[in-house]
Amino acid sequence: MNPKISGAEIARLARVSQSTVSRALNPHRAWQISAEKRAEILSLCQTHGYPVKNGIKPRYRTFKIGFVMGRMDHDLDTCRFMLRQLCDHLQASGYTLTLIRVDFSSPKMILHVRHIIKSDIADLYIVGSSLLNGQTIELFHRISRRVICYYTGSDIWKPARFHSLISSIRYDHETSFRQATEQIPLPLLRDSFFFGYCDRDAEEKLHLLRRQLRKHHISLTRSRVVLYGSGLISSGLATYRDGVRAVHENLERIRDHRLYWVESTPAAAALKDELERTGSTCGSDYQIVTYRFYSSLRQDYSRIDDDFCHLVCDEDQFARTLSELILTLIDDPTPRHLVIPTRFEISDSLAAQLKAHNGKV
Repeated sequence: MNPKISGAEIARLARVSQSTVSRALNPHRAWQISAEKRAEILSLCQTHGYPVKNGIKPRYRTFKIGFVMGRMDHDLDTCRFMLRQLCDHLQASGYTLTLIRVDFSSPKMILHVRHIIKSDIADLYIVGSSLLNGQTIELFHRISRRVICYYTGSDIWKPARFHSLISSIRYDHETSFRQATEQIPLPLLRDSFFFGYCDRDAEEKLHLLRRQLRKHHISLTRSRVVLYGSGLISSGLATYRDGVRAVHENLERIRDHRLYWVESTPAAAALKDELERTGSTCGSDYQIVTYRFYSSLRQDYSRIDDDFCHLVCDEDQFARTLSELILTLIDDPTPRHLVIPTRFEISDSLAAQLKAHNGKV
């Protein structure tokens, strides 16, 4: 054995770069290369007497999980039940959830992310998809920090493909759209109308809907789409008010359809209230399909009285799967990409109509 062999020589024998050898010997960065290549490099180091210990101290665990938020009031409102479930799961395993606020205005966001990462506030960070841009992704990759990106909106952009070194968890909205178009009768599907707040999330849902309708040879033209609002994240009350205004401005286009696809519950409520003013009744004259986030905790806070069809996102399953992913990544930071399926729930009135129709047949 030659105890004076250099890292460059190990790299030459393994047919890799010196930076790859460094990553293989760094317990915090070894996951960035394949297990086979790392095993080969370690075997060469042992054979030639190259010191494997590179002076890196074991990382001190804080037993905290950082949940990074930019628009805290909005995020807490939309994720509050999922956060409650996540807290319970993590606390049962000895971890606590720490909320961290980041200013999303550039370049403050980059500065805040850099400070958070350097301060070692938590063992792992959960971030929203809006936090990821070229510079923040580079920061996360450079230090090999354990990071999970969560996507609650539609996902036609395939984030895992672009951010493969960052773990992700997301809802699969295509599942519920497929179930909906398979269960809703064709005469209703052919008279579809899309109504939603003008933002990226609504545009992605519209894309998914069009893709599923095309499978039934149905084209959703622009004349049957209304996207309203400023395109900024808005609260439920503001979305409702904007929705009422949008119905008034586009009443002739919107009225007299049989099936409405609405991107959020506030928008669905606004549409229903305004159509009722024209004499139409939800359930008998038309059907509304909209999103609903399900959680066992929501039963105590809100009741669903409207006769809507729902594309359901299960917050309980999302929180449970996310907590399991967190605990797995703490021990093994190899990136993982998980998908939570959504489901379609038919309205009581439409279920009754289908039952009556099938009974006659």
